[in-house]
Amino acid sequence: GGIDIALLVVAADSGTMPQTREHIDLLCALGIDKMLVAITRIDLIYPELLPLVEDDIQVSLSGTPFAGAKMLPVSAVTGVGIDRLHAAIVAAVNNLPDANPLLPAWLAIDRTFTRQGVGTVITGSITQGTITAGQSLTLLPQDISVRVKSIERHGTPSQNASADRKSTRLN
Repeated sequence: GGIDIALLVVAADSGTMPQTREHIDLLCALGIDKMLVAITRIDLIYPELLPLVEDDIQVSLSGTPFAGAKMLPVSAVTGVGIDRLHAAIVAAVNNLPDANPLLPAWLAIDRTFTRQGVGTVITGSITQGTITAGQSLTLLPQDISVRVKSIERHGTPSQNASADRKSTRLN
């Protein structure tokens, strides 16, 4: 469904909680295999306790695709680590492999609405393939044939849209 990487947030003063493990299990069930870990609130613990927090998190990640995930200690209060976290997120997203635009088009629908004079408008993320104005598609699971009248990408009219990540790189 369009999620390629996860950011797990764990408070340093709490460590992993039951819901942390539930989130990890859910990410595994969704087939997500890349993760960064933000350890927040580091200003609330003694610095020598940080390795214990990291070990606690690694224990929860062991046996999952996230074992060995990059740990990024941060404090929103002091600003420590925020630049490093931002840089790690940008690097991780920019290093994701490109989606294959030759696969059949697949649009994960976020919302639909009707605009007077236009008709039904659908917004979402193309997770694979390419969609072109005028193209016929099938709406699943209803198995309804639909036609793409027009395409806008971030408010700009376009003849097509694809799952190409190169056009949406972060900086």
